[in-house]
Amino acid sequence: MNPLLPIMIAQQPLAPDERLETGTVHEALRKGFFSLANHLGLSSDEAELISFTMDVNESAYGIEDEDLFELEVNHKIGTPNAKICHMRCYADATGRAHWHALFAEFNQKGELANIILTDSRLKGKKGITAAQDMDSNPFLIAQKAQVNFVPGPQQPYGIHNCWVYCLANLASLAAQGKTYEPQTSNLGQEIAKHIMDQDRIPCLLSEKTALVQSANDLHTSQSAETVLVSKPTASENIHRLFAVNEAASMGKKQSPPYENEAILNNPEPTGQEENRQMDVGLISLFLGADAMVLGMLLLAAAPPLSIGVGLSVFLVGLILSVSGVAILTSGSPMKNPELVESPEHLITARV
Repeated sequence: MNPLLPIMIAQQPLAPDERLETGTVHEALRKGFFSLANHLGLSSDEAELISFTMDVNESAYGIEDEDLFELEVNHKIGTPNAKICHMRCYADATGRAHWHALFAEFNQKGELANIILTDSRLKGKKGITAAQDMDSNPFLIAQKAQVNFVPGPQQPYGIHNCWVYCLANLASLAAQGKTYEPQTSNLGQEIAKHIMDQDRIPCLLSEKTALVQSANDLHTSQSAETVLVSKPTASENIHRLFAVNEAASMGKKQSPPYENEAILNNPEPTGQEENRQMDVGLISLFLGADAMVLGMLLLAAAPPLSIGVGLSVFLVGLILSVSGVAILTSGSPMKNPELVESPEHLITARV
């Protein structure tokens, strides 16, 4: 599992030297970039021509960092159709830092054809840090004829996940030749889902193949399939974060992890279900009795209209009473439709 996914889903900022559970920020970003680019249609042949890099610019503090984008561009000169996807964390004079993207592509002769910068925050019509980079970076100034600025999608105010927009734009430029087009209002969850889905495919295929190959008969193979589906994985734990965030935003109470799976795997009635069944039966019985009494009072009235209404109310009460008795005396628990979930519903809930 990519260690950046929890940060991405929570829409939190990312520092270049962030301490992750495993690996470095550059390694995690590179892995996430290629997973997302593959999801967007990047072929394996195209991926071989793409390099992913990142660096930090702290020139606002008088610190001259090495321009890794320039080094990579010079390294790729002479490579036909090469592409460079670069994330830059740019510090400004206010003490803040912001990520923007640099994308370079080469023509069939291996010559630098185009450099695109994107920025998810604009001031006027310019990126808040991309514009500073274009105006002050010696390499970008020297390549001014090839440099273009494309804003791309803008992050909402109050949400500090510019690095996610940067990553999404680079993956989309590499795979589709355009900046990313968000499909939802929460880009962090959207991108994390694409990365998880892409990473899950080869993982599940390899596990399934190994299980089937080691099976001695059909029964063993089916058992292995069951274990594969029901066993919790780290990826599924992250999937559950989507449901938690969505439920919290809608004001809904989220069920504990794997509560639904436990109910489906153990169909025996619980004490809570039996109590609910008894409550429904008693309510139905008492309402029916009250309705029958009201109907009898109406039948005792003289007007013909009261007779018709009274008979109808009496019959409704009789039906409710019979239903209540049937529920109370039933040997099998009443099914709760909220607990009868199809496999398709479970998959949707996890996503």
